[in-house]
Amino acid sequence: MNQFTRTELFMIADMLEMASEEFGNHISNDMTLDATEENIEFIKQMIAASDYPEDKPILSKDKSTIYTTDWMIMNYLRRLVIAKAKDKENNG
Repeated sequence: MNQFTRTELFMIADMLEMASEEFGNHISNDMTLDATEENIEFIKQMIAASDYPEDKPILSKDKSTIYTTDWMIMNYLRRLVIAKAKDKENNG
């Protein structure tokens, strides 16, 4: 399988939305990522697309770990998947 269909992408987006809502109700939403260049850039893009675009990635004191929340990543990935599905809808 090389690509997801438009329908599959919208289903993935729906599942991410449900998971985000569920995870958002957990007592702890903490998630850590290795502070690689790629992960830092991902988090910067996620923050820029959020309701708080002025925020900065939160790093550990030794700058080896990024602290974030699971639901925020899910919401961002959902937006990316929806954009991809709409692009597929418009461009085949």
